[in-house]
Amino acid sequence: MAHVQRTGDVPSPIGDWVGTRGSRLWIEGFSLTPRDGIKPTDVEYQAVLGRGWLSPWIEGGKFCGSRGMALPLLGLKIRLKGAAAKTHECSYTASFVDGSSVGPVPGGETCEAESLAALEAFQIVISRRDAATRTGDAPRRGARERAGQPDAGAPRSAAAESSPADEPASAKPATAKPTTRPPKPKSAARRSR
Repeated sequence: MAHVQRTGDVPSPIGDWVGTRGSRLWIEGFSLTPRDGIKPTDVEYQAVLGRGWLSPWIEGGKFCGSRGMALPLLGLKIRLKGAAAKTHECSYTASFVDGSSVGPVPGGETCEAESLAALEAFQIVISRRDAATRTGDAPRRGARERAGQPDAGAPRSAAAESSPADEPASAKPATAKPTTRPPKPKSAARRSR
């Protein structure tokens, strides 16, 4: 639900746009009550009030912002926590009274216009994570790839087939490690004894 300038409270299901894109009517406050097995205590959100200025975190189901004070919100920030953070992910997109739009922005990041124009409409998407992400396979695979080790299940390119990294250690030429200091001359070593 969003409280829209000169309109009042406007309800909308999660996944649909709330507020009207292109209307130039700003949003003064909002609340988010999740469904699909997500408890209100597992979601929280903030309103952008100014550059680098956010409201306190507000728990799901509670109102964030103002009503009837003509104070526009400049963006929003939403995150899942608890059990919902393990099974679901969220993203959001917003449009602003200056005609700009931002998003989709991943959960936990601030969605605001570069110009800090007032928020006129937003869409929140909460979706169930896939099985690989829930079990933690995706992050481990990413770590292997960053370390330069191929993913066992990933298709390989022709260039990867002939990569020197795949050759046995005995086929690779040994490389000398550079020294950081040149060795001392023998004559200097004798003098120091």
